[in-house]
Amino acid sequence: MNKEFPSIIIIKITEEDIKQGIKGDCENCPMARAVSRRFPEYHIDVSGISVFIRDNLSGKTITQYKLSHPAARYIRNFDFGIDTRPATFRLTRKAYYDK
Repeated sequence: MNKEFPSIIIIKITEEDIKQGIKGDCENCPMARAVSRRFPEYHIDVSGISVFIRDNLSGKTITQYKLSHPAARYIRNFDFGIDTRPATFRLTRKAYYDK
């Protein structure tokens, strides 16, 4: 692994992330944009339950962070066009990447 990934990260979604975010796009939603600022040298994509940190060249998953229920709801609301505002979320690294 090229970088130390903390077990917990705090992600701040800004107004700019929301304005530039694309509904239904796992690589360009507000959460993906915010995590990309934290780890700019990696490819980020977001599912309904996790954030994947991937190698830019191979696409291999390097680590994965679990979305909290509020973070998952936030992404779902954004995708469905429900009003979203800047927010801060705590994400926890998946345990099986701790080996």
